[in-house]
Amino acid sequence: MKLFSIRRTTRKTVVKIGFLKFSMRNRKFSPERLRATPESEYPALLEEWYRLSTGERLDLRAPRTFRQKIQWLKLYGDMETMRRLADKVRVRDYVAAKIGERRLIDVLGVYKKAEEIDWAALPRRFVLKPNHASGWVKVVEDKTALDIPAVCREADGWLAEDYSVVDGFQMQYRGIPPRLVVERHLGELTRDLRDYKVWCFGGKPLYVQVVAGRRDAGGCTTAFYSADWKRQPFWRGYPPCSEEVPKPACIEEMLSAAAALSEGMPFVRADFYVLDDGSFKFGELTFTPGSGEGEWHGEDGVDGRLGALVALPGAEGAADGC
Repeated sequence: MKLFSIRRTTRKTVVKIGFLKFSMRNRKFSPERLRATPESEYPALLEEWYRLSTGERLDLRAPRTFRQKIQWLKLYGDMETMRRLADKVRVRDYVAAKIGERRLIDVLGVYKKAEEIDWAALPRRFVLKPNHASGWVKVVEDKTALDIPAVCREADGWLAEDYSVVDGFQMQYRGIPPRLVVERHLGELTRDLRDYKVWCFGGKPLYVQVVAGRRDAGGCTTAFYSADWKRQPFWRGYPPCSEEVPKPACIEEMLSAAAALSEGMPFVRADFYVLDDGSFKFGELTFTPGSGEGEWHGEDGVDGRLGALVALPGAEGAADGC
C-alpha cells in the first residue's frame, strides 16, 4: 500500500496517509477569488486549471486538440459575438432573424429577481433558467408541489453568480446582465424529449450528438452521428446509447438551421429539440461545451481530429471532416 499520496484537482487537494484521507478545498480556483484576479493572470491560471482538470499540458500559444482550442476560444474568441449569443435572452433576436421566430420556445416571462415572478399566473408545467449561465435549470412538472421560497433562493443564487469563473474561465458569460427566464415546458409538445446537438465547425454542421433518456430512470445516454446519419464510434458526456437512434424527418432542415446559426464561427454547438409533430425548436448556442474538459471515449485520436477542424482566427483553414 502506498503510504503517502497527494492528488490535486481544480476544486480540492486530497492527501492520503496510510488509511487516512484528508480533503482540502482548493481556493485558488474559487469564483470568489477569480473575480478579484486581474484578467492578465487568466492565461497562466487557465493552463493550470486545464492540467488539473484533464491531466494534460496546455500551451495557449499553440493549441492542437479540440479541448485545447476550446480553451483558447474561452479567452481569445470573438467575445462580443459569443457574449451576445450566449445570452439566452438576446440570442432570440439572432435566431429569429436567421431561422425564423417559429423555431423559438415560447417565453412566459423575463425577470431581474425571483420576487418579480407571478407564480400564480404560470402554467402547471414550465422551465426556469438564468440567461447568463449553462446547465442551471429548474424543470417544474407540477407547480402545486413546488417549494416556491426554496426555488426563489436558488434562482436568486444563480443571479448572484459570475458564471464566467464558475468552471474554467468561460469569458463569453462575463458582462451578461443576469435575468431569470421562464419558458414553456416542451413536455406539452413531445412524449420523448431528445436533444439534438449539432456540432458546427467553420459554419459546417458535421456531427449531431443525440442525448436521450431524460425521463428514464437509468438517466441520459448519448450517440454521435455524422451529417448523413452514420453512427460514430466516439462519445462524451453520457454513456453511449445501446440502440440506434432513428434519423429524424427534419434532419436536413435542422442541419440547414445549424449552418445558418454558426456562419462565420470557428466552432459552436447548436442545440435543438424535435417535437412529436416532426418540427424542431431551438435550445441554445454553446461555444465551450463542458468548458472544454470533457473526455472523449470510444476512439483514439478523436480529440486531435476534431481539433484540426477548428480554425482559430488567423490560422489556416481546417479540413472538411474527420
